[in-house]
Amino acid sequence: MESYFAAVSAGADAVYLGLQKFNARERAENFTLEDLCRILPHARKHGVCVYLAMNTVLTEADLPEAIAMLHRVAPLAPDAFIVQDLGLMRILRDFFPGTAFHVSTQAGCASSAATEVFAGLGAERVILERHLNFSEVRRIVTTARVGVEIFVHGAMCYSYSGKCFFSSFLGGKSANRGACVQPCRRLYGQAGGEEAVFSTRDLSLIDFLPDLVPLGFAAFKIEGRMRSAEYVGGVVSAYRRALDLIREGRNQEAVEEGKGLLEKVIGREETPGITGGAAPREVVAGGVTGNVGELVGPIREVREGWAHVPAAAVMQGDRLRVQFLSDGSGRGFSAQSMRADGEGLYVRIPFDVSPGDLLFRVGGGGRAEITRSARREREALPPGGVRFRVVVGDGVVAIEASYGRTHREFSFRVSGTGGRGGGGIPPDALARLRAAYRSDLPLGEIRIEGKGANVPWQDVTALFLKAARKFDKDFYLSGKDLRLSILPSLRVAGSRREALPTVFYVGCRAEQLGVLPRIPEIVP
Repeated sequence: MESYFAAVSAGADAVYLGLQKFNARERAENFTLEDLCRILPHARKHGVCVYLAMNTVLTEADLPEAIAMLHRVAPLAPDAFIVQDLGLMRILRDFFPGTAFHVSTQAGCASSAATEVFAGLGAERVILERHLNFSEVRRIVTTARVGVEIFVHGAMCYSYSGKCFFSSFLGGKSANRGACVQPCRRLYGQAGGEEAVFSTRDLSLIDFLPDLVPLGFAAFKIEGRMRSAEYVGGVVSAYRRALDLIREGRNQEAVEEGKGLLEKVIGREETPGITGGAAPREVVAGGVTGNVGELVGPIREVREGWAHVPAAAVMQGDRLRVQFLSDGSGRGFSAQSMRADGEGLYVRIPFDVSPGDLLFRVGGGGRAEITRSARREREALPPGGVRFRVVVGDGVVAIEASYGRTHREFSFRVSGTGGRGGGGIPPDALARLRAAYRSDLPLGEIRIEGKGANVPWQDVTALFLKAARKFDKDFYLSGKDLRLSILPSLRVAGSRREALPTVFYVGCRAEQLGVLPRIPEIVP
């Protein structure tokens, strides 16, 4: 959530994010459905598009849950879905009309021919593979009949997008299923010692923006998931400023100011990548680590939770990260307690570390203020989800329920109200209804009208819950009907038998062979 607000504040025109499943960064701190319900109205108010990533490869067993997720999210009308799986593209095209989808870079779109195929499948936009040279990129964007999006900044995969099986091979965690553990960032032994031989530098095309803008891309994409809000805000600010100056015809100034802002952002070494003319060997960084950040130094000794490192410019509140020597993995924390001595710095680390582990500075103390600001903005957002309008009249309670584009109305007559307490709406009515609400769908705004009504409040509460349960049940059943209509249509007919035949093994005498049916199912 912090990164979302940082991106919007810095001038992003669109953000892309994922829910808890079916996105290529399932290890990230992803968004809940309630978060999405809050974000969408905020984004629309600020003119920002929201793209929902469902960009993993799906298995047959995933389909019911994936369709259920689409059913819950589609009524909220995100601006587009980002998808990789061809089956999911077909489902969106055939069963969710009017819902746009973009082809993820995970689909490996690397040619004009591929772009044309995806356009034929109904895609509104394709996001290009990151390892293309400039002439290939130019040819695709100038001939495509759909929008083309290109990454201009952020991490790169050592392999082609969507084609990497490194994580799956080493530990059974598939990168194409959102579970990549980034083995390419780890150290591997060789003749000269251990080195991160597969670790790539971060892409940065800020120098080439004046050449890219005239080509007519639909969007320039910044990789910001699993990054700090401080990083996201800094990089977005740099590219926002550069693009604005380019539109004013001040190309050289745009590049200089953009690069100046990027220098303040803590990240990996940068490269223009294959698109910017770098040789493959220049894209791979190697070195002693593939981690993000400024190397503070190796931990020399550990005493009761205090780690000693060489003297470094670390300030209280800085975000630090330890890379463990044992397996190459990492873990972050904020520097709250430090003390210096003549040979370096002691830092209090809230988890176990060992001598030889590497310490990196990955963010400044400004992260705390970003967190506080994001929390204030989130709390100021109205709750999103199912919205109710409760109208209490004389002997009648009318309730309207809506969830995105789904709307239902309920009307109840209340008779014999005497002896069950007076009418009127208590001062804490909204809080009471919120506390009583139970549903898989998040609760949005509740409006209550009719303060002079004589219907007992306990009846109003009971009828509100009845309407909420009915709305929830109807929504669930409509999703079930949708799944039952979609799944049978996905069967593909072909030459392969759908089921093995029943085979009869028959014992017989030689003279009986002539009367047995000559069919494959009977074996004499």
